[in-house]
Amino acid sequence: MSKPSNLKAYLENQMLEMLKHKWIKGVHLGKDPGEEACREWIDKHASAYRKDFQAFFDEVVELVVNNCRKSLPEEVNNCCNEEAIKKMAFLFIQEFTNVWLMERLKPCPNKHAGEV
Repeated sequence: MSKPSNLKAYLENQMLEMLKHKWIKGVHLGKDPGEEACREWIDKHASAYRKDFQAFFDEVVELVVNNCRKSLPEEVNNCCNEEAIKKMAFLFIQEFTNVWLMERLKPCPNKHAGEV
């Protein structure tokens, strides 16, 4: 797996890995395994995948902190040390990542989406 150059590309790549798992499981079962296969991938494989992601995630946090530090109000800059701001950035990015992935896992509302 090559390392994508931005967070969105990395998350897209993770989603593709999850969908590959779902497809392979579907081939073995002879039917669409549904959302359960995605959850299985998360339970069995996401941890290993995210270990590699952690270094990249740390780079994203550092970039966000560096870019936002000069835009923060003076009161925040004066009362928060670097570690506190990094922790806030990490939590915001982590929450965004979780919400983004869960939105991607929702079934398509179009009943004809799988038809060819």
